[in-house]
Amino acid sequence: DIYGLYSPQFYQDYWMWQFTSTGRLNGYNGSLDFNFRAKNGPDKIVRIDQTAPEIKGASTVTLLQGLEFDVYAGVRAWDDKDGSVGFTASPKTINTNKVGTYYIDYTAVDAAGNRGSHVRTVTVVPTTFSDVPASHWAYPYVENLYEQGIVRGYGETGEEYRPANKLTREHAATIISRAAGLSGSGKEADFSDLTPDNDYYPFIAALVDKGAITGFPDGTFRGRENIRRGHAAKIVALAFDLKMGSQTVSFSDMPSDPEICEYIMILASNGIISGYSDTGEFRPNNQITRAEFAKIISIAQEVAAKQNP
Repeated sequence: DIYGLYSPQFYQDYWMWQFTSTGRLNGYNGSLDFNFRAKNGPDKIVRIDQTAPEIKGASTVTLLQGLEFDVYAGVRAWDDKDGSVGFTASPKTINTNKVGTYYIDYTAVDAAGNRGSHVRTVTVVPTTFSDVPASHWAYPYVENLYEQGIVRGYGETGEEYRPANKLTREHAATIISRAAGLSGSGKEADFSDLTPDNDYYPFIAALVDKGAITGFPDGTFRGRENIRRGHAAKIVALAFDLKMGSQTVSFSDMPSDPEICEYIMILASNGIISGYSDTGEFRPNNQITRAEFAKIISIAQEVAAKQNP
């Protein structure tokens, strides 16, 4: 190869390059002039790709605690020459159960070796209750009741809902009365274990006035006992004035009390409650958790709004 300086000139039908070399050629030291001629023809242009691929996607994302998040979703890398190109993300996952701010670095390299980058900021914000993340099956029901002022949390700041806790009869009465829009003002609840200064008295009185609660044969209400599925079905059906729905449902273990059976079927036929799929049982004597009851009440509100507009 000969290296040096050259300058092109056009001469008739030819391009002529004047080339000056200061190197060694065939044992010759000195300066040589070379004339190169090339017949006129189409130019060949070589373009060097110096443009990095562009990574497209939202720069900021905000999600509720516990929601699943795919770091690759909504992101793509595009190169002006290569089209769609692959890209990497670091880190590949983030822990959305932990509130905080996370940064994801994306990198894409095209065929020419040009490197493009992008940073996404992901902010995980807390849910209303720390123990009911957005991934919890009961989250929409609990959140719905909280926003209506029907349920509250535990703890110094009310940050815990305690979804797995069993629901007491007095708590159930409070939730049902609030959700059904019943007022206990001026109403009475004549139970031997309940006095008017009890915080739950007006809610229980509202349900007594509605005919949804009668108490036990010995004249007690037993507010601190956990409510059972069969009794809850009766109170909910009566409090919301629910009618039989269109769904066909059957259970293998219905209680002997025909009245309780009717209320269970009213809720089941409207999709408000269901049995246990593994056995086909309703288990009317089972106790109810706070998460389960949030679902029952949320759906009961929807059904009541349609049946009693």
